[in-house]
Amino acid sequence: MFDQLELHLIRDLAMDRKMNLEKVINEKTSHPLKHQNLNEINRLMIESKKFSELHQKALILAGE
Repeated sequence: MFDQLELHLIRDLAMDRKMNLEKVINEKTSHPLKHQNLNEINRLMIESKKFSELHQKALILAGE
């Protein structure tokens, strides 16, 4: 399926994407007009959760 190098790459990329999404979410939720961005914030939160799950799966598959 995947070798260890690929799993570590998936793990690292998933964590990087999750962290970037969380930064954007924090910026949008602290904005005074955040109520205008609720749909986008929700979408970003769902995407962040999916990358978090991918990160966890890669950790498990890599035996970490």
